[in-house]
Amino acid sequence: MLPPNLHQEIASPADQSGREAGFSMDDLAEGAKEGLFSVHASRKDFGLTPLEKQVIALTVSGYSGKESSKRIGISESAFRLHLKGICGKLRVSNQFELILFALYHKLIDT
Repeated sequence: MLPPNLHQEIASPADQSGREAGFSMDDLAEGAKEGLFSVHASRKDFGLTPLEKQVIALTVSGYSGKESSKRIGISESAFRLHLKGICGKLRVSNQFELILFALYHKLIDT
């Protein structure tokens, strides 16, 4: 079951209390099916470069860092550095929050 404040958690993924999100990937999939990510969503680029958008797309698609780095032709350590920089730029604290943020703000085509 989805928590009642899912929209709030997705809209502001960096929780000030530092607690982990209170839902699983199954809940995320259920929310996507119910169309929760299209509400108030906008298509902004947040100052992301084309490479950063590729990194996000591969992360959302579930590829490992090793697979992703091979797909875009950079080293695995460079991929991790890009991922860390993206998280800082978007003010998310982990890959799960990055995925939520990317889906909510339509940073990738699903």
